[in-house]
Amino acid sequence: MLEVQGIDGFRLDAAKHMPQWFWDEFFDTHVHNRWLKPDGSYATPFSFVEAVAGNFEVYQEYYRRDGFANRDALDLSGAGNIRNIIGGKGASSAGDLINGHIDPEDDGFNNGTVGVNHIHSHDNGSTGDGGSAPSVPFEDKVAPWAYAYLLMRTGPPIVYHNAREFHGLGVGRFWPREGVPIALGYGAMQKLPGPVTETAEDDRITTLVQLRNRYARGFFIPRVQDSRIFAYSRQGNCVVGVNDTYGTGYDERTFNTDFPAGTRLHELTGNATDPVVDPTNDIFDVITVGAGGSVTVRVPRNGDSAVDEHNSGYVVYGPATPSGTLSLTTTGGAGFTVIPADPPGTTFARRLTPITVIDDAQFKIVLNTTQTDALDPDTDDNAMFRINAGFVDLNSNGLPTYNPDGSVNATENSGEFRAYETFATTFDPLFGGGSGTYEQIVDTDDLPEGMNYISVLAFRRNGGALGDSLYNEWRQVFWVDRQPADVEITPDLDCLTGNGNIRIVNPDFTVREVHAFLDLDPGDPTPPLSAGNEAIELDRNEWLFPVTGLDGTHTIRVVLIEEAGGQFVSSVEQNIEFTIDDVPGDVNDDGVVDARDFYAFEELVAYECRADLDADLAITETDRRLLRDKIGADELTDMLADR
Repeated sequence: MLEVQGIDGFRLDAAKHMPQWFWDEFFDTHVHNRWLKPDGSYATPFSFVEAVAGNFEVYQEYYRRDGFANRDALDLSGAGNIRNIIGGKGASSAGDLINGHIDPEDDGFNNGTVGVNHIHSHDNGSTGDGGSAPSVPFEDKVAPWAYAYLLMRTGPPIVYHNAREFHGLGVGRFWPREGVPIALGYGAMQKLPGPVTETAEDDRITTLVQLRNRYARGFFIPRVQDSRIFAYSRQGNCVVGVNDTYGTGYDERTFNTDFPAGTRLHELTGNATDPVVDPTNDIFDVITVGAGGSVTVRVPRNGDSAVDEHNSGYVVYGPATPSGTLSLTTTGGAGFTVIPADPPGTTFARRLTPITVIDDAQFKIVLNTTQTDALDPDTDDNAMFRINAGFVDLNSNGLPTYNPDGSVNATENSGEFRAYETFATTFDPLFGGGSGTYEQIVDTDDLPEGMNYISVLAFRRNGGALGDSLYNEWRQVFWVDRQPADVEITPDLDCLTGNGNIRIVNPDFTVREVHAFLDLDPGDPTPPLSAGNEAIELDRNEWLFPVTGLDGTHTIRVVLIEEAGGQFVSSVEQNIEFTIDDVPGDVNDDGVVDARDFYAFEELVAYECRADLDADLAITETDRRLLRDKIGADELTDMLADR
């Protein structure tokens, strides 16, 4: 899984079914230092167990992060407690959200050292009973307000999606429960009043994930814990407030923080400006910190079930980070072709993001920053970029983090930003009187064909109150289209009949649709593309084109439609040679069927069509009997002929 499939870690289900020594002596030993990181070095992959037991037992027996092992544990107790509070719908106490976590087992603190935080899972979802297909969940069971608590606190979090897993496949026995349908920014939930199913864009969870990356640093310090409100700070970086009650309006609390007096804290989730969450404009857009770090925060309730239940009873406040725009242009500043996002109504899979198509030898990344808050002088003083996983010297300053020989050089940045590079073409921060312009020319040939992903960060001067890095992030996806699509074409046919498939593989993952034609004359035009000549998609980069009775030499013309909007098409012609073997039972392929074939049959370790005498695509005891009978009949025929 690590070396061939390239996975990054493991979820270890039902860990109690194995004794503790198995995990210590076998699992930890085998995965130690076996994960190939993006920078070319090796490390031990992060893994976590699922063990249904008390927190102390799980920590003592199944948690091990000692430098050799990197094995954590799902926080089942903490998740169950949060679900109970969600289910109470205001009848429980928001102040109890912190209870039950496994995190304090090692040192007594909620500091993220133990436990993988979550709320829902395939076993305990927002809806579903495990015995049948789960329905679309009601939004109050998904509880975005509770995810605000979870995602901004310490410890690694999981947002379980589901995406209607197995629906329509008729799966029996176990059905995974539904999770958070809006985890990726789009999904269906039912809202009160009325059982109305809505499928729409919804960025609440994705926004919280981004805020976690940008602001969730520093100690986790509870500030308010009562029946309605749980408020906490991430020391010197942000303030979080969640409300578990329902109804209109808000609840106000005043408490101290680590911010200096005069610091301006902006509401970051958008709830303070949302007309549904705050129709009377009572939630503060900006809070100015008072003497001793005092702040007054208004946390919205989750709406009225009889009017509009929005389930967004939360706020996050933090210092302003840079605003701005990110663009990808030619080196001369002109724009590229952009494939728009899929329109509403797109079936099966809807892409929400436009794609820039780059076919030049070079292009330029351009970030132009602006001052977010006219009353806050701490604008940007630095910016950096990363394409894909980073670790390629795209700014040509001689500081790559990955070399072809596998060695790792000193990096431009450290810690969580070590894969990012400095803007070298233009570096003119807004702070200090600059223009807020950052530019980098990139050679396209240094990037893979197809989809690429860029992340650009611009940092607030001085960061948070205690100096932690605070930044804004811009992301963009672009498509490199400099070469025809790669393709590998091989016959995958039954040797006795010539029936089967032509296997078509696209190694660079740039193709979304394949059509194929047999025995077109050279120079003939390609017939119209239709469902009748479309290959069957088997995997992300693999298709099958069914054929029957293929024998001898044939030509195949394959038409490859690339992912980028279906407008980039290439055509490849190739000869296919295949000879039907008309001697069933000739397992060793020596031209005759005799006892040697029976010995060859017994030594088979993979499927062999010559041994598949009943043509059921499997080698079974029936084939052994049929081969034995055929060998015996042939020997009897030979004996009679000799007489």
